[in-house]
Amino acid sequence: MAGIRPSDDQVKVMLEVEEPLAVVRAHSSAGGYQVEFEAFPGHIHAGEESSLTFWFAEEGEAHAPSAEQVTGLAPTILVGVNGSAGSYTAFEPEAGMYTALHTFTTAATIPVTIPYFGQDQVLHDYTVNVIVHAPH
Repeated sequence: MAGIRPSDDQVKVMLEVEEPLAVVRAHSSAGGYQVEFEAFPGHIHAGEESSLTFWFAEEGEAHAPSAEQVTGLAPTILVGVNGSAGSYTAFEPEAGMYTALHTFTTAATIPVTIPYFGQDQVLHDYTVNVIVHAPH
C-alpha cells in the first residue's frame, strides 16, 4: 500500500502485504440474505447526485454480484438527514441490482439504511455510513 502523509513530499510504500488483498463491497448477512452496498461516485460531494446501489443474494453465497440474485423486489433505502430519514424507492436496472438516487446536501457522515424482510419473515436493516465531502 502506498500513500502520501502530510509530512511526505512524494508517494511512499506504507505497507507491503505477503498475499494480495481482496477488495469487497460493504456487506452484511441476516435473515438468510447477504446484502452488499456501493455508493457511486466513491468520493461523494454535497450537491452532487449519487447512486446508492445494493444487491441481495442467498446468505453464504459468493459476493452478491456473482451469486444467484434475488430479483423482483421493490426495496426502499433510507437516508439519514438531521435525525430523520428520507425514503427513496430503489429501481432494478439489472436483475438483482437495486439503485436509488440521492443528492446529499451537507458534508457529513450520513447513515444509509436498507430495510428488508428476510427469508425468516423478520424485518432486518443494514446501515452503512456514507462520507459526504464539502462541495467542490
